[in-house]
Amino acid sequence: MNKRVIVVTGANRGIGQEICRQLAKLDLTVVLTARHQKNGLEAVADFKKQKLSLRFHPLDVTNSAQILKLTEFLKEEFGRCDGLVNNAGIFLESKDGNFFNTDLAVIHQTMETNVYGPYLLCQSSMPLPRF
Repeated sequence: MNKRVIVVTGANRGIGQEICRQLAKLDLTVVLTARHQKNGLEAVADFKKQKLSLRFHPLDVTNSAQILKLTEFLKEEFGRCDGLVNNAGIFLESKDGNFFNTDLAVIHQTMETNVYGPYLLCQSSMPLPRF
C-alpha cells in the first residue's frame, strides 16, 4: 500500500516544522511547504540529517497560482492528497499594538493569509483522490 500523503503549510520552522517531524516519524509522505524556497530547502536538509525523508514545495498561501501549482504537483507526483495541515499563519498588528489603530491593509493581509489562503487550498485539494 502507498504511504499516505500529507501537506503541511508554513512548515519551515516552529510548530509546522514539528508537525512535519512527527508525521515523518510515522513513515508518512510529508510535503513541507514554505513561502521562501531557501528556507524550505534548508528545513528539508535538516530533516535529512535526522534520517527523515520529506519533500519540499514552495507555497505562499496568499498566491492562488502557487496553490494551483501545488495541487498539480500532488496530482502528478502522488495522484492524491490524504491530509492537509493548514499551519501557515501570521499575526500582524498596529505599530502601537492597539488593534483599533491597525490599518485596514494589515487586517486584509492577515485575512488573506489566515482565512482566504487556507480556504483556497482546501478548495483546490478536495477534488484529489484519497484512500
